[in-house]
Amino acid sequence: MQAILVNPWIKTVSKVEIDKKDINTVYRALTWLHRTVHTVQIGGSFPNGDNILCEAPQDKVEAPRFMIGTRVVNGCGLFLGVDADTAWHEPMFMLTEIQDYVRFMK
Repeated sequence: MQAILVNPWIKTVSKVEIDKKDINTVYRALTWLHRTVHTVQIGGSFPNGDNILCEAPQDKVEAPRFMIGTRVVNGCGLFLGVDADTAWHEPMFMLTEIQDYVRFMK
């Protein structure tokens, strides 16, 4: 299934392929260069049922950040939808919507 990845290192918002049966594809999508992601958390939920997954905070390790609305996300963020049965699915947001709302921070 497709998800939307926000990468603040290279300031891009793009679609990526995720296998919902393999959590490692989520970790790989959120990993950038030398910064390997080992723990993922939900960084925010949206009224349309979409969630942004991001790396759980680590010991004083700074990463580039971005804002989506009033939420600040450290490192990469991955948008996925979730249904009433808590099964992951493609996000309801369109790629262009996320591109319009993301603000990369310096």
